[in-house]
Amino acid sequence: MDASATTAAIYAAVSDRGAVDSISLDAAVRAGETGLPVYWHNRSYSDAFATIFVDLVHAVGLDGAMAEMKRHYPTHPEAWPERLLARLIPISESARAELSAARARLGIVIPADRSAA
Repeated sequence: MDASATTAAIYAAVSDRGAVDSISLDAAVRAGETGLPVYWHNRSYSDAFATIFVDLVHAVGLDGAMAEMKRHYPTHPEAWPERLLARLIPISESARAELSAARARLGIVIPADRSAA
């Protein structure tokens, strides 16, 4: 995805444009420009874990980010895979496929996908 398409898709996925922080937006744009899956975070959680996790996903990939969160926060309930994955909104088609595969691999069932893709 090019930068303008990524930015537009992220803004379309959020209800409050003011909640879009520039650091996470830049990371998502760079991921999209390099062909990596692009995600945004569900702001209903509104906590540091959401921002940390989505930025990690763009830096090291979904599996790597989940492993890092587990390593750094092994007993914190907000770092459990089902809660981490619930925070992600897939922006690109590749993100939608990757997130769906991760949920299936972990046996996580959700009622509906909040995907913007």
